[in-house]
Amino acid sequence: MRSTCSTDLTRLRSEVAARIEPFVLDAREENFEERCRTYLQTLRWPGGVACPRCTESSRLLWLESRSKWHCYSCRYQFSVTAGTLFHHSHLPVWKWLVAVHLMLDSPEGISAGELRRRLGGSYKTAWFAAHRIRAAMRGGGEDLLRTLVEAEVDPQPHTAQHGLTRARGVELSGAPADPQADIAQLGRRLAGPYHHLSAKHLLAYLDERRWRFAQRGNPHAFRDTILALLGGEGLSYVQLVAER
Repeated sequence: MRSTCSTDLTRLRSEVAARIEPFVLDAREENFEERCRTYLQTLRWPGGVACPRCTESSRLLWLESRSKWHCYSCRYQFSVTAGTLFHHSHLPVWKWLVAVHLMLDSPEGISAGELRRRLGGSYKTAWFAAHRIRAAMRGGGEDLLRTLVEAEVDPQPHTAQHGLTRARGVELSGAPADPQADIAQLGRRLAGPYHHLSAKHLLAYLDERRWRFAQRGNPHAFRDTILALLGGEGLSYVQLVAER
């Protein structure tokens, strides 16, 4: 099993490398983690590194021993992931990129258990990373759930089923034909192959499905998802699991 996982991860690294090479400043960099960090830097600061707190771009010192910049303007020390959805993570950047690659390329999504199997590490780390990626994909799940609610209360079976089938561009193959079906059950069937999906996180899974659908045919889907992660606000584990 260990050999199979290692081979699989090597292949995934190669696939991610092919995605980032056109953007990496120095594609000859042998350290894959550094290449991935350079990729994030290129996307986040196309005009040059800037302090995320005060936007200073000139008086910055690279601290080699800490792999961070020191801002002489506000004295903040920061990395390329500071203040983003990548921040405060146990995963190296290259595994984040592999996770995004897997979530985009899996037609029905990928569970945290499967993500953990492919990346290694703990289930908690995989689950947390996947939900932060879904946070970057935020924006479409609420519209989709509203469509389900409208279909639920529609007294005309034909109209309800028609609304479910259209569902703002999401294919509902296998959705119940009964328009009175439980909304949460419909949502879980839409969300993908996830076990024990709670109502609290239902919108996040629907956001992911909507995002994948919207990115079909987009040759820059991977880059755009990474940009969304870089542009998103930090999300802690406590915030994610807190009662709403």
